[in-house]
Amino acid sequence: MLLPIAHARDARLEEAQKYPGCRLMLACGRCGWSKGYDVARVIDRLYARGDGGFTTPVARVASQVKHACPKCCDHQWSTRLAYPDDLDERELRRLRNRLRN
Repeated sequence: MLLPIAHARDARLEEAQKYPGCRLMLACGRCGWSKGYDVARVIDRLYARGDGGFTTPVARVASQVKHACPKCCDHQWSTRLAYPDDLDERELRRLRNRLRN
């Protein structure tokens, strides 16, 4: 389960650094199925394909997804930055300190 970051709706992929531990949530607009992806790997993949990189808006990544939803077989994707639900306050603080130092 992923918890979307509400104030990061219009963010770019590079802004994921501001939210340590966040993932890129790919969600189906029809059935609600979702999965989290490592933002750094998504950026690397976009660079490799020549479709974008750090400055790519998070919402535009959904248009790059070619496969159908595994649950309902639809193609209505949306992407947002989100935190995993198992990320507790202590782990979040540890990640922020690691990023700062």
